[in-house]
Amino acid sequence: MLTNVTKWLIALPFSAVIGLIIPALITGDLFWFVDRWSDFLYVTLSISMWLLATAFVDVSKPRSKPDRANRLIPLGLILAVPVAVTDRAYLLGKILPGYIPIIGTAFCAAAIILGVWARLTLGQAYSPRGETGTGDQLIQSGPYKTVRHPMYAAACLWAFFWPLLISSLIGAGITSALVVSAVRQRIEAEETALVRAFGDAYLEYRKTTWRLIPFIY
Repeated sequence: MLTNVTKWLIALPFSAVIGLIIPALITGDLFWFVDRWSDFLYVTLSISMWLLATAFVDVSKPRSKPDRANRLIPLGLILAVPVAVTDRAYLLGKILPGYIPIIGTAFCAAAIILGVWARLTLGQAYSPRGETGTGDQLIQSGPYKTVRHPMYAAACLWAFFWPLLISSLIGAGITSALVVSAVRQRIEAEETALVRAFGDAYLEYRKTTWRLIPFIY
């Protein structure tokens, strides 16, 4: 059974392997990221992402059976590191202009702000896989006033722009393809469950909001 102690015993070495050891093996240099601010930021965020995800794991709640989306999202985020670092060290990432990491940083910051805002808006209504319970409320405030799935919108933003911190378009493409595919499947399932839970109220809410991107989708 997972406890608060064991989840950190797993997360700490896992984060170090993903964020430090694998890139070091690819580049042949444990400190490959110290010369450029964007490389350093990428490594810092790569480790922090997994530690923050661990912090949100509530070991007191039973874990539902993982679905396809629950496997694709971590897979995309894990693959992003070796692919992006390889691209940065040896491929297209070596020759892309210096403003690419600046764009990546700006949109990663936007993704973090949106994700935190959505999470705080949900409060106790938050569920990591969108399950609904008998006491749930239909949240329509904050970012949910305009977008029905702002946390997934934040995840999609992050998946594409996080590899751009080290100028990896290849990493951005692979990661976002996996994450967006998973998010789309998860949204379909969750909206079906929300219609069952809230009926006409959710159908009306759906008419006045966008799924992920205002005025587009």
